[in-house]
Amino acid sequence: KKGRSRSGAGRLLENYLRSSSPEILVQSVRVSPGNQREGEMSAEMSTGEKLPCGEELMTIVRTQTHVKGRKIVQIIPMLLQGNRSGAASKDLVGKWRADVILSVGGGPQRQAVATFHHWGVKDGTRIDEVLEEASGILDHHIRGGTVCFVHCMGGFSRSVAVVAAYLVRYRGLSLPQALEAVQLARPSAHPNGQVRDSLLAFAKKYQGEPAPCPPPPNP
Repeated sequence: KKGRSRSGAGRLLENYLRSSSPEILVQSVRVSPGNQREGEMSAEMSTGEKLPCGEELMTIVRTQTHVKGRKIVQIIPMLLQGNRSGAASKDLVGKWRADVILSVGGGPQRQAVATFHHWGVKDGTRIDEVLEEASGILDHHIRGGTVCFVHCMGGFSRSVAVVAAYLVRYRGLSLPQALEAVQLARPSAHPNGQVRDSLLAFAKKYQGEPAPCPPPPNP
């Protein structure tokens, strides 16, 4: 497997997407189009609309306006990412209309949301089981048209890995594409230590031999 060529990995990914990716439909979502001021979504999904995947999704990601350096950022429609401070802000959570919060080592910052999930994992440690469980939870809620917010302590590593895992497993992105999608909104995002190792193993499991993680962004 270590000797697999890039073209072979590409063929494996193409075959995976063609044979394994389910048709993803969103039921509904209660947000309005916005110009990406904080607390506004950039897209509106309607009942029965197919969620974009692969290159179609990357086109949306690369063309949407990103507000960088905030406590909560939109990665793709209905998927938010951020830090503990964002999760602790009732006003911000309310403005973004997040009904599901996933805390990955960011503490139990409960808000008045319908669903809350918390994993008490330290940064830099293996999070294999968290990636499996959290990506599945995101898929379930986003299919149902619910806005989800994933956060950790600083918003740079663990929550980034969870968001990237979801994008790889359910939205047909390669690992470099998934990390690009996050870094466009949060340039300093970069899974570190064994969190990175878990993400690489996850991508290998669902899409074959992944390309290496890009280097950390310049400070």
